[in-house]
Amino acid sequence: MRWLPCLLFPLFLYGADTEGAVGWIVKCRGDWREDAKAKIPCQTPEPKLWYPVTLNSKLVRETKQAGDLVVFKAASNGQRKVFDCDKPANCEPNPPISLYVPKPPKSNLLAFLGGVEKPYMQIRLTQSRSSDARSRDSTIADYAVAESGSIPIAKLFRDRVPAGDYLVELCPFNAEKGCPERQAFRKIHLQRPQPDAFWPEPCSPGLYEIVLIDETGGVAIRTKDRALLLVTPKSPDGKSFQELQANVDSAAATFLNDWTDRSEGRQMFSAFLLYLSEQFPK
Repeated sequence: MRWLPCLLFPLFLYGADTEGAVGWIVKCRGDWREDAKAKIPCQTPEPKLWYPVTLNSKLVRETKQAGDLVVFKAASNGQRKVFDCDKPANCEPNPPISLYVPKPPKSNLLAFLGGVEKPYMQIRLTQSRSSDARSRDSTIADYAVAESGSIPIAKLFRDRVPAGDYLVELCPFNAEKGCPERQAFRKIHLQRPQPDAFWPEPCSPGLYEIVLIDETGGVAIRTKDRALLLVTPKSPDGKSFQELQANVDSAAATFLNDWTDRSEGRQMFSAFLLYLSEQFPK
């Protein structure tokens, strides 16, 4: 059977690394294949299909039939592009069609972008329990990164939060179950400046959920004002921690600031933190 060339990704030169994902096919209908590789699993229900697309990819469809389409999401800003082959010129071989924003992903994200679907799907399980759309009145920091051991209290709060007493819980992150049923919050006194105040117990490497607790009439309730704390292994000279902090801040700029869908951007960033935590030595 002769392949019909349909969507051609133009070649842009951005240095030596051309194999990182520049985006994903998140939905498709029809018989699609990338170059000479296996078929793209278009029967996988959305949003479980995160098929990574690289800079040099060429997309073809083996058979031409009504209803064929491709939905592409750019890795630089999450923008979706829909190519409906029933519309004139959408799937013609000429001129070439660019499916992605012509901007390479940041190098620290390359490995994550190639296999984002697992941590992303894990994070989506907690969507109903966490704040995926931060409000201006949030108390908990957007995210925090610290080395194992003593965790500075100031890292857990937004910079503008006034001094005072707060009830806060750190739960070891569990995408399936969320925080344990039994609460383990602490009363924290925040003071500005407060360089030498630390969380009461040392934290081992891993991912934690920071949760603000509201106590009314003696009843403590976990609020949706929460975020993730990434606790990294101790680095001998602090240099590796500084590099990781810079990488996380860089990813935050992509997912929290540049992402088209803000709610999804927060989930993508959370998935990146989960991905990093899973790379720590066990």
